[in-house]
Amino acid sequence: MRKDRRKIIRVRIRRNRRFGYLYLPITLFCLVFPVYAPEASDNVSLPARESKQKSATIAARKQTLSSLLSAAGELRRANDTKKAIQTLNEAGHLQLDLSQPNEALATFQQSRALLDQDIDPVIKIDTLNGLAAAYNALTQYSRAKLLLDDARTLSDQNNYPAGKAEALLLLSECQNNESHGEALSTAGEALSIWQSVGNQRGIVRSHLALGTYYYAQASLVEAEQNFQTALDLARQIDDALLQSESLVYLGF
Repeated sequence: MRKDRRKIIRVRIRRNRRFGYLYLPITLFCLVFPVYAPEASDNVSLPARESKQKSATIAARKQTLSSLLSAAGELRRANDTKKAIQTLNEAGHLQLDLSQPNEALATFQQSRALLDQDIDPVIKIDTLNGLAAAYNALTQYSRAKLLLDDARTLSDQNNYPAGKAEALLLLSECQNNESHGEALSTAGEALSIWQSVGNQRGIVRSHLALGTYYYAQASLVEAEQNFQTALDLARQIDDALLQSESLVYLGF
């Protein structure tokens, strides 16, 4: 019976990570969720999805998304390429959070098409990671890996540890489909980098990933420890979305 329960839970976890937060209890949708926005490109510790947060309901977030896409169009027409890319990246992450992976893929592809040789390397890295996240959400892991290899190389070359940590965390999602052990090692490396730059949300997300991978290989004690750590840290930084996800995993 316990073996069957683990099998069912692994399927639910896989679907939950693919499509976002579709399996959260309905009561959680009345909570206030964060919206991710790109940070200035000289911030070496915060990638696009880990920087600014704005409180918004689901309805408000959809409105924000519409405004972002409209603003990105205006910026492109004004030839403000840098801000257009940053705005598109923000919109892409918001689409992923709203469980719109196909739309997010199209948005990040638009962003990548605007990249040129003179663009800030941090913006390029954030774009590559965003596009890879969209491919992960669509389970197109081979395409994601190619982008993540580039993102890691560029991060090392440009002293952007948070960009590398994000790439590693995304890579661990790809690896988990073939080797839980490899995914655990990669997510652990991402966690170490997040800790070195003091990025609390990155730390929480890494513990959630580690808990998922431990559970997938039936290491239940280690899984629970990571989920509990994620919950405790999410409460400390008052992040409602990460608290909700942690509670869902602990509920398994």
